[in-house]
Amino acid sequence: MSRPVKNYDILMRILSDALKIQQNTSFPKYHPRYEILIRQLPAMPYKKISRRLAILFLLCITAATSLSVTSAKTFRPSKQRVNPNLRLKTDIDGNNVRTGVYNFVWSGGVFLGVPYEWPKNTGRDYIALVALFFGGEVHDDTGRLIRVVDLPAFRTNPATGGDWNMNPIPGYFNQNRTVNGQTAWSIAKSDDPTTWPAYWPDKLPDTLDPGWAGKWDGYFGKDIFNADQEMYYRVGDDNYTKYLYSPDSTDPARRGLGLLTDVRVLEWSQVSVADAVFFIQEVQNDGTKNIPKAAMTIWLADFVGGEGDSQDDTPDFDLINDIAFSFDSDGLSSNKAFQNVCVGAAATLFLETPGNAVDRIDNDGDSPEGFNPTLGYNGGGPVVTSDMLDGEIPGDGIDNNHNGLIDEDSTYIAFGSQIAVSYADGIDNNGNG
Repeated sequence: MSRPVKNYDILMRILSDALKIQQNTSFPKYHPRYEILIRQLPAMPYKKISRRLAILFLLCITAATSLSVTSAKTFRPSKQRVNPNLRLKTDIDGNNVRTGVYNFVWSGGVFLGVPYEWPKNTGRDYIALVALFFGGEVHDDTGRLIRVVDLPAFRTNPATGGDWNMNPIPGYFNQNRTVNGQTAWSIAKSDDPTTWPAYWPDKLPDTLDPGWAGKWDGYFGKDIFNADQEMYYRVGDDNYTKYLYSPDSTDPARRGLGLLTDVRVLEWSQVSVADAVFFIQEVQNDGTKNIPKAAMTIWLADFVGGEGDSQDDTPDFDLINDIAFSFDSDGLSSNKAFQNVCVGAAATLFLETPGNAVDRIDNDGDSPEGFNPTLGYNGGGPVVTSDMLDGEIPGDGIDNNHNGLIDEDSTYIAFGSQIAVSYADGIDNNGNG
């Protein structure tokens, strides 16, 4: 189970916890969660590292294993629909990290963009791209069970060539912006008012200041510039017409899952976080139908050492602390940008992510019980072990082997130096009441 990051204090607490990892004197093995960190480690072998530079790319996703309509009696779906012609890229470079940000839940290189580069303007790349996929299991308009997966790119209607990807919602950047007489679109950036729209569509319901015209639509509030640089855009999925599924009874032509996703990208220049990029994705079911099963995944392509050297990249992760690492196997690169420079490591920290509310497993490793040094595992309950997988069919939502857990699989089994994932057995195992 996880909770959305909703205010500054919580965000800073999470950031502080992430930085504690950075300050450890021995390099931690394995770290996944749903955020993305890109950490830089300067020397090899890793056990001898005394100084660390971290490109913390923290991605926070506020979603759930089911996406429900807030209130059937009061909720009204929006009329905001995507426009594939408004796709664009803007670089973020408010601190030591530079990368391309695209307004369709994509960042990094490809599409003529800048991979995750650190320090900025050096040409030293560590991550090629990061993208998000969202999925939901629903019954279509004929009653057939289907699984709909939203992609950010590379999907077209085979019959018409039409765009089937997640795309930007109009109204969230200034389409009239010009530079030297030339059209110069940009994702809205807090430090450049010329990129802001005339008003913000999501703030029109504010009766005291409808649309917040001339003000920044910030994550921390109206015209609050907490981060040195913040970007904001919104995406939808309504043009994914593959399935006969209408997520919105008020608009039968709407397709996809009826999702709207607000995306914010933030960078601070303070020394403690000058090597970090924060991504916050807030996913909303904007349709009139519940999505009983929902999921997300992250597509990350490592590029540690840059062009010509990524073939020796090696992954690693920490099951409980939720950090995924991308290492360079020898700490050296043939890329000219890394000449006489040791290659670091990219780390992806998953801060807040969807959890399963019904399987009784602490699948995202955030049990409030924390690590139990006596029992040797995270949380107060017993751990998921390999013998508990016998007879289970992952993904069917059924406790096939009648052990009280639903869809347990090998991803919950600790190995190597990992700490195990626990589950709830209804017993006060750690004696704390």
